[in-house]
Amino acid sequence: MAQTYDTFWQQKYARLLEEKMQHEAEVVCAGQCTLDDYRQRTGIIRGLQMAIDGMTELNDEIRKAEQGKK
Repeated sequence: MAQTYDTFWQQKYARLLEEKMQHEAEVVCAGQCTLDDYRQRTGIIRGLQMAIDGMTELNDEIRKAEQGKK
């Protein structure tokens, strides 16, 4: 069976993105930013979440394709 995208490196990268997202969220929640900074940080959080979601969707599609080949 071929190896899916759900590898050690994909998991490591997802964790890195989640840590960055958590840091941005902590700053926003602590009230340590101006309105412009808030907008920028929430945009960063959204973008990081979209990247994580994209990796998950891609991995799901690869798994489905691999199962169809069995």
